[in-house]
Amino acid sequence: MGKLVAVVGVVVSLPVLAVASLYLVGWSSSATALCFSTVASVVTLLLYAATSELDNFSLASDLLRLRRVYTPEFQRMELKNYTADDVQSYYTHTTNRDYRLLRKFVGEGHHTRLSTIFSDDSHFRTSYQSLVVYAECLSKPVQRVLEVGCGRGRCSLLLGQMLRTTSFVGVDNVELQISAARDAAYACAADNVSFEVCDATRLGKMRLHQEIEPFDMIFGVESLCHMDTETKAAAFMEQAASLLSPGGRLVIIDGFRSSTFDTCSDEQRMAMLLAESGFRINAMPAMQQWVLLAKKNGLRCVRNLTFTDEALPFWELGWRISRPLLLFPGLLRLVSMLSVECRETVSTLLSVSTVAHAMRNGAAAEYGYLVFERQNL
Repeated sequence: MGKLVAVVGVVVSLPVLAVASLYLVGWSSSATALCFSTVASVVTLLLYAATSELDNFSLASDLLRLRRVYTPEFQRMELKNYTADDVQSYYTHTTNRDYRLLRKFVGEGHHTRLSTIFSDDSHFRTSYQSLVVYAECLSKPVQRVLEVGCGRGRCSLLLGQMLRTTSFVGVDNVELQISAARDAAYACAADNVSFEVCDATRLGKMRLHQEIEPFDMIFGVESLCHMDTETKAAAFMEQAASLLSPGGRLVIIDGFRSSTFDTCSDEQRMAMLLAESGFRINAMPAMQQWVLLAKKNGLRCVRNLTFTDEALPFWELGWRISRPLLLFPGLLRLVSMLSVECRETVSTLLSVSTVAHAMRNGAAAEYGYLVFERQNL
């Protein structure tokens, strides 16, 4: 919010700069009109974003505008039939350009910023998820750690630098992501970190070694939300439990459908469904769903914490940035037809526009982390 207010302050000063520029280059009626019209439009849009309230009224208004832009997504949302190919396409076409844009707002890491926990240090806020895993690694000896859905590998690489005697393996089913992770590992000479292409529901088929050694820890940061059917979630938990050493731990840091998803307002539930669709997710597992699956596979829950209040400001900022764009549905539809990359970028906008609505008061979505431990045999 502070950055947005600062931007508004800068833009409000633009008329002064415009006057100075016109004075230097010469005043003409057409140039003057165009200059002030552009400045006024930008200022109006930014003030609209800065003064918007995240409430039921803005949610109702946003849903109307979203329906004009994302008619196909509303239709497909009812089916919820996203496949692994949809997910791979989404991340393949957003890995480069969209990640560079995201880095400008959240820095390295590309994960949800958590406010108040490390309110005075943006580095910690963008790396908090890695620090949680690091703390879990320090809680008991770990020699081998597996990251599921590692993306470009930043978490494993950061942890590998802090724990030089621990071996880290990152897996992801998007080849472009793994390629980027391997390049990053090579660039920083991370000889204790490796990356492989593998689906989270087929961990037992990793060909990292002739025989897969047990892992002392398995973790996923904002990736296991893609275990979005009961079959996928069950398959992952079974595979993860079988790969953990006795006393080993599974750490899940992610967004979840809230415990009140089925009883919250229709509008907030719709916001969550749209947020899932933008990320090509059928149905995010709830925290309790993971707890039950873990128990079924011999894992006990040792930590169950929610950080929804700390995560909401990050997504509210995204909502404020994206909300003015919804005033131009025709333009967004046109952009989405330009290329596959543009289509997936506009899809991301759908999620950014709705997560905060779903997360407000923890009604339809929540953010937190779970730690499960395999009981000694």
